[in-house]
Amino acid sequence: MSKFKKYKIYELNVFFLMSLFVLATNKPAIAQGQDTSRSERDQQVIAALLPGEYFNANQSYFDKRTAKLPAQNAYKLAIRAAGNDRHPKSFKISVGKKGEKPKELVAVISDAKNSDVTKLTILSENKSDTPCTLYFSRQAGQFGTVSNKDCNKNPSMPKSIELSERHLWWHTTSDGLIKFDKSRKFTCHADIPGVGGGRNEPYKRYSDLKIHDQGGQEWIKTDTGRNLAIRLFRVDWPINNFDGEFARDSLAMYVIEKNRDGSFKEHGYAFVDDEADRIGLNLKWILVSCYLQSNKVTTPEM
Repeated sequence: MSKFKKYKIYELNVFFLMSLFVLATNKPAIAQGQDTSRSERDQQVIAALLPGEYFNANQSYFDKRTAKLPAQNAYKLAIRAAGNDRHPKSFKISVGKKGEKPKELVAVISDAKNSDVTKLTILSENKSDTPCTLYFSRQAGQFGTVSNKDCNKNPSMPKSIELSERHLWWHTTSDGLIKFDKSRKFTCHADIPGVGGGRNEPYKRYSDLKIHDQGGQEWIKTDTGRNLAIRLFRVDWPINNFDGEFARDSLAMYVIEKNRDGSFKEHGYAFVDDEADRIGLNLKWILVSCYLQSNKVTTPEM
């Protein structure tokens, strides 16, 4: 090959490489440094943790059991996102004592001047009430808040909140500290009689019972006129129940009957690890099964 041809080939290669370089430099850059504030990430976590139904059944029960005075009242707290956003900014809150009309509140998440904290503004259904502003900061395994003085003016507002995956502690000026546990909604059924062992015996199924695990219960009336209740309770032990031994949290199921004279009889109970997603009890005359996911849709495994 002549020197002239070699030079032309070399010239074309250089031109080609320079063209690629020009095209590459004209493309929009994909930025790597897109760091956000701590608050932006925390807002997403708080928005995921807040929604749910909460009860202070453990606090109310153990206050009475340990003779703590005054024993805390039974409360229910319901929080749901307003809208269908993936990372919602506003929430509807319903909170109140058992048996009383709940108070309706609205909460809005936003940035604070300090990028390390997140602002939660709570408004009452009464527009004349002063809004309450809480400032969330991340702690070890939870979020804690600092409030302004306006939160102390309205007894329906929390003075402060601690929020984790399973708990929401709500401090009030009227009733003090309310220790809420987030509930899980189980689906249950009861078979009467409770056959087992592969025996082919007729039974009746009472199905689609929706029961939450913070002291929730559902009643069924049998064909023979018996009034039976299925109850679930996710026990969050604040004490030990035997000297020198550690009480591990558990999920318990109870079968209760209301007698004709108005008295109650507890037929028996079962308990499993508190993180369990299903629980069953077979007393032979009745079989009860509760689960978060039905066997009809669960993924088969070895």
